[in-house]
Amino acid sequence: MDPLMRALLWALLLLAVLACFDQARASTEPTETPGSGDPALESAPDLIPYLGANGRFGFVDHRETLVIPPRFDDVAPFSEDRAAVKVGARWGYIDRDGHWIVRPRFSAASDFKGGEAQATLVRASTKRGFIDINPFHTKGWIKRYRIEANGRVSEWCSDELSCAAGSPAPQPSLPAKAKAETVPADRSGESDFVDWRGFVDGYASVFSPDRRTVGVIDRTNTVVVGFGKYGDLRYPARGFFVGRGREGWGILDASRDMEVVPFTHASFEDVRILAEGSSQLLLAFREDAGSWCVTDAAGKPLRCGMSSVWGAHENLVAIKDDQSLWGALDARGRLVVPCRYDRAITFRRGLARVKQGDLEFYIDARGHEFRDH
Repeated sequence: MDPLMRALLWALLLLAVLACFDQARASTEPTETPGSGDPALESAPDLIPYLGANGRFGFVDHRETLVIPPRFDDVAPFSEDRAAVKVGARWGYIDRDGHWIVRPRFSAASDFKGGEAQATLVRASTKRGFIDINPFHTKGWIKRYRIEANGRVSEWCSDELSCAAGSPAPQPSLPAKAKAETVPADRSGESDFVDWRGFVDGYASVFSPDRRTVGVIDRTNTVVVGFGKYGDLRYPARGFFVGRGREGWGILDASRDMEVVPFTHASFEDVRILAEGSSQLLLAFREDAGSWCVTDAAGKPLRCGMSSVWGAHENLVAIKDDQSLWGALDARGRLVVPCRYDRAITFRRGLARVKQGDLEFYIDARGHEFRDH
C-alpha cells in the first residue's frame, strides 16, 4: 500500500477513536439544570402556573414551554401530580395532562398531601334576619369532602356546626417519633419549676419558684438560662426566645445563654424570630427611626432600612420598602425579588403568588414572573 495512503488511514482511525472517547466522557458528566444548587428553586414543581394574555391560567415547564393551555380562571401549583383549578366559581382537579380528575363543583380546594386532598362546598344562607317565614329561603350549609388521587370523592363532614367550626378531616394516628416533641418530658425532679410552657425544639421557658422571673430548661431538665434576669420569654424557635429584660425587649439564644438582639426595644412587636418554613433562622428588629433590620442568627445585620418584615419561608424573607411595595431577601440579605408587589410574599415549594395592581400570578425564588408580558 502506498505510504501516503497508509498514513491517511491511520489518521482517520485516530480521529474516530478520539471522537468516541469525547462522546463517552460527555455522557457521564453531570449536566447543570436551571436552579441547581438553590433549595427553593429545586423544590419548585416542574409544571408552573402561567397567566396567559387572555387573563386565564395554564401551566408551563421551567423553560416556559406551554404544557396546559390557559383556560382556567384560577389555579394552584401541582402537588403529587394533581392541581386544583377553578372554572367560574367552582374548583376541581386535573392531572399533568390537563385531564379532569374531578370536575369543578367545590367552593374551595386544597393541595394533595399523602395521596388525599380536601375540598369544601358552601351554600350561603338566603334567610334575612332572625325571623324569615319565606318558604323558599334556606339556611345554608357547609360540606367537606375527601378527594383521592384516582378522583374518588367521599363526604366526611356535613354537620353545619362542626363544618363551620373547621373540624379537621380524620387523620391516622402519628407514629410515636412524630409525637415526641409535643409530649412533655418526664416531670420527675421538676418540683421547683412552676407554670412551665412545654418544650419547643428541645427547650422550655419556666417560672422561678417565686414566679417573678423566667428561665429556660433543656430536655434533661438542666437550667440553661438562669432566673432573675428576664420577666418574660415567649415565641420559642430552635432555642431562640423573644424576651423582656430590665431595659426592654430583645432576642435570646438560650443554647448559648446569649442576647443576640439587645434587650432595649419598647415592645415585643419590635423584635421577630424568622424561622417558619426555613432551614436558616434569621432575626429582625425595629430601629429607633421605625425601619427594620434583618440579622443572621448571631445578630449580625444583613440588611436594614425596610418599612416592614414578614416571615421567612424557604429561606426567603418578605420585606416592604418605603413605597409600601413588597419584595424578598435571601438568607444572606440579598434582594432577590425586587420590591414591586402589593402584598407580602410567601414561598411554597419554590413558588409564590403575588399581586401587582389588578393582576395575580406566580413568581419563582429568583423573582421571575410566570405570565404573559
